[in-house]
Amino acid sequence: LTVKMADIIHANTWIKGHIEKGGDLGMLKENWELMQQLIAQYINSDTPGLPKDRDSKPIRALVQRLKGKQGRFRQNLSGK
Repeated sequence: LTVKMADIIHANTWIKGHIEKGGDLGMLKENWELMQQLIAQYINSDTPGLPKDRDSKPIRALVQRLKGKQGRFRQNLSGK
């Protein structure tokens, strides 16, 4: 998850810099959509319509970490 968060911060910094400099609107829109995809993958990597990383194993996003038998809530936050 820290790698995805670093990608989100990098995209945000890029967008902020180009807004301040008055950069190309097409590139700005493209990177805005990229940042939206990164945030959606960070929250729920099973969201339909998002591109899958073929070369790397799928990440366990926040939703996947909380639900299921292997999730953090079920393992040690439920108090059993």
